[in-house]
Amino acid sequence: MKKKKLWKAMSVALSAAMLATSVPTGVFAAAPEVQTSQEKAADENELKLWYDEKAPDSYDGWEKWSLPLGNSGIGASVFGGITQERIQLNEKSLWSGGPSSSRTNYNGGNIETTAVNGIQTKMSEVVKQIQQAFAAGDTETAV
Repeated sequence: MKKKKLWKAMSVALSAAMLATSVPTGVFAAAPEVQTSQEKAADENELKLWYDEKAPDSYDGWEKWSLPLGNSGIGASVFGGITQERIQLNEKSLWSGGPSSSRTNYNGGNIETTAVNGIQTKMSEVVKQIQQAFAAGDTETAV
């Protein structure tokens, strides 16, 4: 008997929790407050991104309209849907390839050497040269 009451109480509590989370937040919102001048300035910020529609599900949408996020090691393209969001991940360990017995030299897709002025150079040295040029303020050489 106690077990049945416990189950009933738990189902009521879970149902109430699900109901509370499914109610739109506007129902519980207080009356709008008057904005301060600082808040108005933040709303009128020229750096704000505002879109009226999501990016198209096409190559053109991916390339021109989705919002890129990331740090070059892992990234995502956000397409901006409302009822259904699409986030396209880009991370080199997510692909189906990788090391195998047929590819013993596999290095994760990283470029190890590159031609600098016709001379093969390790990428780590190239990155150090770029960093040093930026540190010295020589952006023309770094780029």
